[in-house]
Amino acid sequence: MIAVCCAIVLGLHVRTFVVQAFVVVSPSMTDTLWIGDHVVVDKLSFSAVGVGLPGGAVRRGDLVLIDRRYAHDTKNVIKRCVATAGETVEIIGTTLYVDDVAIDDWVRGQPGGGSFPRSRVPADHLFVLGDNRAESRDSRDWGFVPVDAVRGRPRLVYLSLASTRPDTLDDWSKIPNRSFTSRWSGRIRWHRMLRVVN
Repeated sequence: MIAVCCAIVLGLHVRTFVVQAFVVVSPSMTDTLWIGDHVVVDKLSFSAVGVGLPGGAVRRGDLVLIDRRYAHDTKNVIKRCVATAGETVEIIGTTLYVDDVAIDDWVRGQPGGGSFPRSRVPADHLFVLGDNRAESRDSRDWGFVPVDAVRGRPRLVYLSLASTRPDTLDDWSKIPNRSFTSRWSGRIRWHRMLRVVN
């Protein structure tokens, strides 16, 4: 009984302070992350996670898990930090400028449109975008994100499941005449398993 209680306490501690599982449900980070990717999020990477342990600062190019309250969403979201405190950011058409230099390193899906006026990122804030900007709600919509909103860094795709139909996310239980095993085996994207995300 003591061993079970210890395992439960340890599991809750790890879930709360060390790692978190996250399921991608939107195309905003395609091709970096796909709908149906199950990702391990490292909660110790950044000092902003609020656990009192030393960590590194978020840098330009880092993927970050952002608390849903700051993303104005019902779930936490993964985005890419494209500018940090003190840097200037501007979007004209489909081109991102950071400190007056055009940056296209992280556009992996559609570049998307929308403009954002030239602004300096305030202290303790980030400017984040989805890699598939045409399908992303991000700092263009919500503005700058406080560093305190960062909950961790996505590290690894440990499982990737394809949708059963293009018009749904995951309704695999309603596929007729298929066994449980065949439903799962046909959905697993083996080529994405254990993929390090960056």
